[in-house]
Amino acid sequence: MKFLLKLLVAIASLIGIVMVIAFFVDRSFEVKRSETIPANRQIAFNYFKNLEHQEDFNVWLNYDPKTEIWYEGTPGEIGYSICWKSTDKRVGVGKQEIVAIEENESIEYKIELEEPESISGDMKVSFEDAGANESKVTFYLKGEIPYPWNLSLLFTDIEDQIGSELEKGLKQARPYIKKSVD
Repeated sequence: MKFLLKLLVAIASLIGIVMVIAFFVDRSFEVKRSETIPANRQIAFNYFKNLEHQEDFNVWLNYDPKTEIWYEGTPGEIGYSICWKSTDKRVGVGKQEIVAIEENESIEYKIELEEPESISGDMKVSFEDAGANESKVTFYLKGEIPYPWNLSLLFTDIEDQIGSELEKGLKQARPYIKKSVD
């Protein structure tokens, strides 16, 4: 019986230590990735403003071909949202909503993931001229992982992990944007 009590105290102490460490770990993360797109700024801007194009390049939505996807609001305007639901934990359940538009300059989104974890983030896509009929498209993602799950930031390079997925998405968007130009 004494052994069981000591074991329980040791487990509780270990959990307490982990919770204290998690309290001091930063909860936020930032990711930035850019790609040169073979289209002028206006064409690139219009492509990314249409959330239905997310199905072409959004790496996470493409993990599960059975993902339920639907849209809410007026296409291309503030409040327009793409919503998704999947049993695949890499996709989960969530929503991405346009919250600000600066014509031909940037689009800001609010991303809310409900499952498998509750995470929210702000994303901005900005557009710059990069030469004749080319645009530099930059994705900025800022998010926060709630306590105590923020402890995972000690063991995961979230900037690299999410950044590589954003890079893949930007590269996947290139042929679709080029098609809209041709």
